[in-house]
Amino acid sequence: MSNILIYYGAVEVTNIMMTQFFEKLCEVNKIGLRSKLSNTVTTNDLTWSDVVINIRGQGYLDAKILELAKLYGRYTVCGYDDDFLAIPGYLTARKLSAKAIIKILQSSMAILSGNDNIFLEYKKFNKNLTFIHIDTMVEEKEIYLRKIEENIKEKKIAYYVNDGSTTEFNTVIIPFIKAFPDLANKYKWYFFSLQPNLDNLIKKENIVYVPHMSLEDFRAYLRKEDFTFGIAPLTESRFSRGKYFNKYMEYGTASIPCIFSNVLPYTKIVENMKDGILVDNTITDWKAGFELMDDNDLRKKIVSNMQEKIRNNFSCEAIISKFEKQNASLIQWSAVTKVSRLRLIPIKIIGVFVEMYGLARRPFVRLKERGFRNLIIYIFFRYIKRRKSFKEM
Repeated sequence: MSNILIYYGAVEVTNIMMTQFFEKLCEVNKIGLRSKLSNTVTTNDLTWSDVVINIRGQGYLDAKILELAKLYGRYTVCGYDDDFLAIPGYLTARKLSAKAIIKILQSSMAILSGNDNIFLEYKKFNKNLTFIHIDTMVEEKEIYLRKIEENIKEKKIAYYVNDGSTTEFNTVIIPFIKAFPDLANKYKWYFFSLQPNLDNLIKKENIVYVPHMSLEDFRAYLRKEDFTFGIAPLTESRFSRGKYFNKYMEYGTASIPCIFSNVLPYTKIVENMKDGILVDNTITDWKAGFELMDDNDLRKKIVSNMQEKIRNNFSCEAIISKFEKQNASLIQWSAVTKVSRLRLIPIKIIGVFVEMYGLARRPFVRLKERGFRNLIIYIFFRYIKRRKSFKEM
């Protein structure tokens, strides 16, 4: 059986969840597992490993470690839950990151993702790349069943993002609020990790900004607030087509019915009026969706069907069994070549300077704004602070 090394540039929700999946897989199959930040990977880790997996890699160090692993016969895998190269301006504004992603793809034998659209887009950089499908894994204890109240004293809407972006909300929901302010103000709006500009649109007492929190605290908050429903607005684009239906999973496990934009990836999982409401991104369709959520029986049915689908298709047993059948070569891969210490040391040294250079290129750290001396001090301490804030799981 293989020893699996997972590494990543920062501790993020995706990295945590993917690591948790492999912890379960390794527990069942008696496989060794190490999970580390990119800058803490050692020669010993690479020599010990048979399979090396980089998650959401966008940096020099991510790319060079995987390139080294491939050179020494490891089964190399990259994992992406977002199509970064489809983000407008990414290829020009973040040239180093884009270059790193392409290098990672070229060094990978397989790409790990919950969406095959990412694989289809990225395969053009490596025609030998294979696809490993991975879904969110849910334990029974994570599925929370609450009573859907008929007479709701206070109607609450949940909306969350992971990156603080207001783009989808501004594009899809703001026009709806402007067109139907009376309807919108019947609800208390809860915004997780974002603060859209709602001046004169929603009454202040109807707005709650929930700060960024850990995954565990976020899930606990969703369960305790008795939300009437959640919303998942999304515009159609190459980037959105590469996303995963995380909101379906999070709302469903928390017993929150949801209105989804009628676009991928939601159309892959949601059956309209059965386990969610799909609406086109028009103000009239979103209005209709809001009005449908007044039906208590419909909300109960949606939650029941969401949770049934999650239990049947996303249980630990179902996901691991499917992965084992489809990826036997990865689980059984064996590498024997010892990795030279001399190959990794210069990579890590150069990696420090590359990251500092990347920080220096940020618009708010321009030389002309800070002066040369202050610039160097700022970059150095920002780098140290950034590294100290990343705790290994």
